[in-house]
Amino acid sequence: MSEAREQFDGLRAKFEELLDQIKLSELADHIRDMTEQTGGLSEEIAKIRSRGYAFASSLETKIGGLNQQWAELRPRLPQLISTEANRLREEADKLKDKLENAGKMLANPGALQKFIPDVEQAVSDIERGIESAVSKVQELYAGIQEEVEEIAAKFQDINWYLDQQDEASFAWQPAEKVYMATKAEWVATGKGKDDPDGILYLTDQRLVFEQKETTGKTLGLFGGKKMQEMEWGVALSLITSVKTENK
Repeated sequence: MSEAREQFDGLRAKFEELLDQIKLSELADHIRDMTEQTGGLSEEIAKIRSRGYAFASSLETKIGGLNQQWAELRPRLPQLISTEANRLREEADKLKDKLENAGKMLANPGALQKFIPDVEQAVSDIERGIESAVSKVQELYAGIQEEVEEIAAKFQDINWYLDQQDEASFAWQPAEKVYMATKAEWVATGKGKDDPDGILYLTDQRLVFEQKETTGKTLGLFGGKKMQEMEWGVALSLITSVKTENK
């Protein structure tokens, strides 16, 4: 098989792939996912409220605003996608004609080779056109998507706080609400591995450290004893200063 024939066959195979891509179905799928994600935020905020998280009151307002923005934008997107897909289809029809003309020269590699650069350029133009169309549509809702993802990440963090709260080994004070929790090490002795690791809780009433780890593992992997107990709690009213440490 001649080099020109191999190039032609590769371009024809690429054309078949492009016929599917110019439909821009990935955008339709993405918009469907965005609709589900945006609509699901209200359900997620309701869940964390039902679990007792009383902070980040601005979330409801943000979610309401995002749902409103998406409701206004979404109806415009199918028409834009259709317009872009039709433009790409016209380019694909031109490429099809070029391939058919080149295909008439399969028995003459020298003549076929002369068609290859033009076909390659047409393929590249369509590929760039697809990228441009996808970017053009996605740019319209990129800001909404970014905010949805930020809120989803916030929910993930909050649910982790609440999971730690539910698993705590000590009793919470009446009406006490956890604002946040984080993995921490209490530098009780300054001896590194001898100092307890666990969870540091910040509530609306106090700062609490709970040891929560498995100690005495063989080679750091096997066996060991699970340790979980509250080490200390300090009322927020007694904390006069906080100093950060870079590690």
